Amino acid sequence: MDISLDMRVQQMRAWRGMPVTQSLPLLYPRLAAIHTMTPEVGKPDTYGRIVMPTFTRLSYPFLESEGAYLLENGHVMYLWLGRKVDSALLSALFGVSSIEQVDPAMPELPNLENPFSQQLNLLISELRKMRPHGMSFNIVRQQLDPSEVEFANLLVEDKNLDNQSYIDYLCVVHRQIQTEVLHVDTQPRFYF
Repeated sequence: MDISLDMRVQQMRAWRGMPVTQSLPLLYPRLAAIHTMTPEVGKPDTYGRIVMPTFTRLSYPFLESEGAYLLENGHVMYLWLGRKVDSALLSALFGVSSIEQVDPAMPELPNLENPFSQQLNLLISELRKMRPHGMSFNIVRQQLDPSEVEFANLLVEDKNLDNQSYIDYLCVVHRQIQTEVLHVDTQPRFYF
C-alpha cells in the first residue's frame, strides 16, 4: 500500500501520543460473530457491565460464508456478510431477503422493529461509547464489494500484501528471544 510521506508522519505522531487502550485495537482488532450472538449480548449484566459477544480469531479460515461478523479497531467498524448468509438474518437486519439487495453504502445499520436488529444496534452503540472518537460504519459483502480488501487487511493473522501473518511474526519474535537467551547464557561470567 502506497502511503504519502505526510500521511506517514501524521501516523507516527498519532501513534506516539496514543494511549495503550487506543493502540491495542489498531494492532489487533476485535472480530465478533453476530450470527451466533446470545440474547444477553449488548445488554448490561448484573454488575452493570455490557455483555460482549465472543470474539473470533482474525483469520479468513475462521469466517463462515453463512455468517455475519462485526470487526472494529477503534477507528472503523465493518459488518462483513458471508456470501451464503441466512435470509432470516438479512431480513432482521436490513429488511431484505438476499445479500445482493443490501446497500453497502449504508452509513449506519437500520434500526428495525425486531429484537435482533435492536440488539446489534445497541452493541454497536456500546462499542462506539468505548472509543474516544466516532467509528465509521462499513458493510462488506463477501465476494461482492471492493472494500473486502480493506476488511481483509485488518485480519492480522493472515498474510496480506506479502506481509507476515501474526502467527509468523510471533514465531520470529520467539526465535529472537531464544537466541538472545542462549547468547546471554554462553557469555563468560566474571565474578569479583
